[in-house]
Parts: sequence; C-alpha cells; structure tokens
Amino acid sequence: MPKLYPGYKDEVRKRIILVAFEIFLAKGFEKTTMDEIAAQLGVTKPAIYRYYKNKEELFLASVAESMMAEFEKTFARSFESGDLMTGAGRFFDELLEFDRKYAALGKDMDSIISRDVSLREGASHLHSQGMVLMRHFFWEHKKQGTIHTILNDDELTVICTALANGLINSVGHGLDTAEAKRLWLLGFAKIAGIESKSR
Repeated sequence: MPKLYPGYKDEVRKRIILVAFEIFLAKGFEKTTMDEIAAQLGVTKPAIYRYYKNKEELFLASVAESMMAEFEKTFARSFESGDLMTGAGRFFDELLEFDRKYAALGKDMDSIISRDVSLREGASHLHSQGMVLMRHFFWEHKKQGTIHTILNDDELTVICTALANGLINSVGHGLDTAEAKRLWLLGFAKIAGIESKSR
C-alpha cells in the first residue's frame, strides 16, 4: 500500500478497522481469520500487518474505535432533548441495547486481555475516552446550573458509570429492565443533585 497522498495511511487504517469490526461483530474473534479480513479488503495479509502486528491487536483496535464512535452517537442522541432526566432515561435504554449488541465482543476482549496483559492499554483507551466524554458533559451542565452536586466531575463520572454498569449487569442476571431503569433514574437524580420530577 504505497503512500499516495497525505492522510492516505490513516484512511487505509480506518478502512481496515471498519471491515475488521464488521467481521468480528458477525463471527466473533475466534472464528474470524486474517485471511477473511484481507479478502474482504481486497489486500494481502502482509498489507494488514503493516498496520497491526497480529489479529489480537487488530481486534482490540477495531472494537475500541468502532464502539467508541457508536457510544458518542448514542450519548449525543440520548441527551438531544435538553431535559436531563429524559436524556438519562433514553441513555439507559440505549446502554442496554449497546450491551446486548456487543456482549460477545466484550467477552472476547476480556479473554484476549487475560491472555496478554500487554494489550490492556488498547481496551482501557475505550473506557477512558467514554469517561472524558461524560466528564465534559457533567462539567457543562454544572456550569449551566442544571446539575447541583458537591461531587467533582471525576467523582460524578465514575459513580454514574458504576451505577449504570452495575444495573446493566444486574439485568443480565435477571433484574427486571423497568426496575433497573427506575433505579438508574433515581440514582442519577440523587447523584447529580437534580430536583426530582414525576417521571
């Protein structure tokens, strides 16, 4: 893949990520081969290896980048109405769907990292990007006066993330979805210091 113009390498990398992610999502990590990815791209495996040293690295990069892009869209879509509690409810619904859609990829990611901890940085990048997005959101709303809490932005982000993840995990273990959402909204309102309204 010769460098034809500035930005070419980044375009190729993004194309590899996109195609690889689609195949990983459809087949899972173990059943996907680098030959399939190369064939879908119309290139040789060595061409992919110029960008990613192995299938594990490509998997983590493609999952982290693709899922983060979708999470950003999900977050923006959830809170577009401007009402925080309505947005929080939509966000929880979207997170449940996000979790269902990507549960298998999450298990694959955990398995890869458990075998090679040097790859942990690729997975932690996804988490840290999501935290930065949420931290900025809370900072903006505190500045606007729509969130009233003594918690700093980092504390607020970590606690809300832990609450949402814990409830979504509980849904996976049998907690009623409507009850999980009710608890999320109650917790979100309390943590963020939002005056409760009838919901």
